[in-house]
Amino acid sequence: MNKTFEKIKQSRFFLAIGAVLCSLLWGSAFPAIRLAHKHFDTEPLANHMAFAGIRFFIAGIFVLGFIQKNKLYWRNCPKKGLMLVALFQVVLQYILFYWGLNVAPAVLGAILVSTGSFWWVLLAPMVDKTESVNFKQFFAVGVGFLGVVICVMNKEGGGDSYLSGLFFIFSSLCGTIATLFVRPMNRKVPPHFLVGASLMLGGLYLMLLVPGASWGLVMNFNASLGLLTIWLAFVSSAAFSLWYYLVTIFDVPRLSGYRMLIPVCGVLESVLLLEDESLSWNYLIGGTVVLLGIFLLEKMQRKPASSSSS
Repeated sequence: MNKTFEKIKQSRFFLAIGAVLCSLLWGSAFPAIRLAHKHFDTEPLANHMAFAGIRFFIAGIFVLGFIQKNKLYWRNCPKKGLMLVALFQVVLQYILFYWGLNVAPAVLGAILVSTGSFWWVLLAPMVDKTESVNFKQFFAVGVGFLGVVICVMNKEGGGDSYLSGLFFIFSSLCGTIATLFVRPMNRKVPPHFLVGASLMLGGLYLMLLVPGASWGLVMNFNASLGLLTIWLAFVSSAAFSLWYYLVTIFDVPRLSGYRMLIPVCGVLESVLLLEDESLSWNYLIGGTVVLLGIFLLEKMQRKPASSSSS
């Protein structure tokens, strides 16, 4: 039975199902966050940080609540590594993202945050010697990125703030660094514990950075905002847990291609859930190009990375 499961989880089918599910979950966060913003003043950056902190703190509790050996994993977990994951995955990534969003169009952010796939391909061989990248893989990732660019093209697109562009690019870099930290740590503790602990710790960091905004937001919660926060917390806990598990099984170039689906899913789910969003030709063409990039990566017959024993 174990041998059968090992074979299934290293298959293309398991990768596709897992990656698409992660993309759908993360994609739903875009419309959910927009709906949540209607319940509080989004002008101050502190309110964005506070809301993100509350969301991630609850998400961490969700994950840790389903783990029975938290004390054992905490003892075995590299504390410095955990703090670095929380710092890069939650604190720095989201501070830079919201800072960039305050001074640039959301379209520019959608394009540049997708550069995380390129960071993955470039940095993974430096961190993990079992990883490698060649021109064909880089080309396939480039095709997928082109699809993302097409998806977010519209008349109001672009943006002329070089500073905001750097914020978005370094935001995606922080998320990539956090994910790469997880791979060696997985040898000591399971990825779902790393997800729960880092989300809770990162959320706590964000709330403590803006205590006044965090307390004010908590005191003004209503039923609608509470439900949206719980959903977003579930999205973070479930998607990160599944994604970090996939990271322990499959190599970076293949996963980086599937990351391109996240903004595509965000666009499609926003169209379905938000009244002021509509579907246009660029979404359809861009989504097709993204799928082409993923198909090219899958055709390269990459061998799966060594599987975790967890």
